[in-house]
Amino acid sequence: MQREKGIFKENATLYYDDKIIKGDSLYFESEHDYASASKNVSIIDSLNNSIITGHFGEIFKAKDSAIITRRAMAINIVGQDSLFIRADTLVATGPQDKRILRGYYDVRILKSDLRGRSDSLYLDQSIGLTKLLSRPLTNQQEQIFTEADRNGSNPVLWFGESQMSGDKIFLLSNLVTKKLDSLKITGNIFIIEKDTLSLDGYQQIKGGILNGAFKEGRLDNIVITKNTEMVYYLYNDEDLQLIGIDKTTCSALQMNFTDGQIEDITFLVSPNGDVYPEEELPLNDRTLKGFIWRITERPETIEDLFDEKDRENQFPEILSFKFPEEEPKDK
Repeated sequence: MQREKGIFKENATLYYDDKIIKGDSLYFESEHDYASASKNVSIIDSLNNSIITGHFGEIFKAKDSAIITRRAMAINIVGQDSLFIRADTLVATGPQDKRILRGYYDVRILKSDLRGRSDSLYLDQSIGLTKLLSRPLTNQQEQIFTEADRNGSNPVLWFGESQMSGDKIFLLSNLVTKKLDSLKITGNIFIIEKDTLSLDGYQQIKGGILNGAFKEGRLDNIVITKNTEMVYYLYNDEDLQLIGIDKTTCSALQMNFTDGQIEDITFLVSPNGDVYPEEELPLNDRTLKGFIWRITERPETIEDLFDEKDRENQFPEILSFKFPEEEPKDK
């Protein structure tokens, strides 16, 4: 007690300012403002309505930071919903009112109306900004990767039935309601939605910049600009018979959504294209260059956020603790 240093085992709990730290084993040193925990770790932040869990964590009080690894997951309470973020390593930094969460390597996101994956993540709760980023390609990858390979390594989001990817994805939330407010994707934009009326058809749009708006937390509309291309299956409203496949290029277009699905598309600048009968358009021409359908990566449950290495039941010991030897009594 005089050293303000200690180790606790078996369902230990440590109260650290506004945080509650739990784990099967806890170690702390007040002198160095340091604590660590192993196995079944949770850091509860009541001020920010968040919990970070994992199997090994370190907390640096003086630096307002915490690092969690091994089955690391952050849970942010958003109204009546929860946002789950999994990564190989999660790092929370900054004071309570300016908390920043970073996720590194194989980030996976799950929310009732949103799914996502990226190499890394940056979340600034003070301004409601979330960034999904890709890992820079190596020199060898730059030389050998096809456009589909590049798109396959980019951050990806699913809103309802729509898959959206690009070099960088930015989400902005309303600070009062905590609901999504706007979306921006830059570089190599690709939107794909499975055509529900055909066996192997996909609605597709490519472009350079995407700006989207949400209404009551649901994606309402997006505008895509710069070298925009589209493949779209057109049907008769009366009997849902296929009219043809529309292939169009333009400078910009707008898409409106209803219940997470594309409702209509409006060409804004210089459209150029044609509608082809299905039999006149070869299969290879029905997908845009760089097309990759990543539905197998989409997490549907909390368990989908983890993989085999997360399930390995191997955790480090915090400390090889030994009780100090008793000092000899004065004779």
